[in-house]
Amino acid sequence: MKIKLTTKQYFIVLLTTYMFVSIIGCSSKVNNKPTADEQDSLSYVETASTDPAPLSQKEATDIMKSLLIRHSPQAETVLIKYALSQNQPTIIAVFNETNSEGLPEFHYAIARKYGESWQLDKATPKTGYCDYIHEYDPKYDVFKVVEIKKQQYIYFSYINNCGGTACDGFSYITFSLLNLESGKVINLVYSGEYKGESDDNLDQILYGEYSNIEQLKSEAPFLTTWLVNASTNSKRIYKPTKEDFDLDAPRNFSKKWEVDNQAVIDQGIGTLTYTYYSTFIPDGLEPKDAYNVIENKTYKVFSYWRGCVTAFNKKEKKYFTLIAGYWKPELISWKNKDNNVLYITNFGSETMTINIDTGDFEISRN
Repeated sequence: MKIKLTTKQYFIVLLTTYMFVSIIGCSSKVNNKPTADEQDSLSYVETASTDPAPLSQKEATDIMKSLLIRHSPQAETVLIKYALSQNQPTIIAVFNETNSEGLPEFHYAIARKYGESWQLDKATPKTGYCDYIHEYDPKYDVFKVVEIKKQQYIYFSYINNCGGTACDGFSYITFSLLNLESGKVINLVYSGEYKGESDDNLDQILYGEYSNIEQLKSEAPFLTTWLVNASTNSKRIYKPTKEDFDLDAPRNFSKKWEVDNQAVIDQGIGTLTYTYYSTFIPDGLEPKDAYNVIENKTYKVFSYWRGCVTAFNKKEKKYFTLIAGYWKPELISWKNKDNNVLYITNFGSETMTINIDTGDFEISRN
C-alpha cells in the first residue's frame, strides 16, 4: 500500500492524531452513541480468568507448540494465550509461517480441549498474506484477552517494519481483535513513518494516520470504535505536542517545505520557496548520515535515501531544503557545477533540474 499525503493532508494528520478521540464520534452521520453497557465495553481492560484450574503460560505454550509442529511446522514467533472461552479451555496463538513462495504469511490458531485431548479448531481460517508478526515487541505491543459486549477476544498489535521499495518509506501498525468463539479477526491499520532515531527513543514510534478506518466502520462500527479507543493508548503511535504545530521550528522543516512547495512540485515546473535555518536539518539526522554529499564553491548538498535533499550555503552559513515529502530522492549530481545547477532523481524515475540560486526547477520523466 502506497500512501501519498498532499500538502494540506500532512497538517491535517497532525490535528487528526492530536484530537482523534473526538473526531471518531463525529465522523459518521448516523448517531452511534454507545449505550451504558457498550460504554463499559469500550474500556481497555484485560479479562480476568474465572477458570478454577487455568494452565500456566509454559503449559499453554508447550501444548500449542506441539500442535503447531504437526500442522504448521514453519511457524515462527508464536504468541500464545490461554483463556476459558464459553466454559471451554482454549489456547490462542498468532504466528508467521513461510508459504510456498518463500513469503511470510500471518496466521492464527485456536486450540480447544475436548475431554482430555487438545485439538486445533478446524474452523480457524488463515488470513492469507499479511504483515510480519515477528515485529511484535512486548515493550510496545499488546497481546491480551478482553471482553467486549459479553464476547471474548484476543486484542493484539504488531508492526510491519516494511523496508521494501513498494512501501515507500512507510511502516504499518496493525491492531487486531480475534473473536475466540467464531475465529473471525478484524484489523485496524495505522500507517506512518518513524518519528525519530534510536538515540531519542522514537525509532519504534510511527507518526501518521489510520488507513482503513472508513471501510472497517462500515463492516463493524462498534468494534472499530473499540479498536480506535484502545489503540490511542499504544506506545507505537506518536502523540503530537504543541511544538509539532510550529512550522517555523527546524524540526518541522519537512512539513514547512511541503506547505510552501508541494503544490508547485505537483505542477512539475516552477520556483521553490526556501526557508533558511542556522542549525543543521533534517531533524534526527546528521551530515555523516547522508547517502550522498556533493559540493562546489558555493553549496554543499546532502541527500538522504528516499528522504530529503538539503543544502548549505557556505557564504551565508545557512541550511535550506531542496526536496522533502513523498518525492523520495535517490540520486544527486551536478548538471552545471559552476552555475549551481543540480540534478535530483527520485525512485519514480523522475529527474528534477534545479538552479539552487533561484529555486527555478523543472521535472522530467526518464
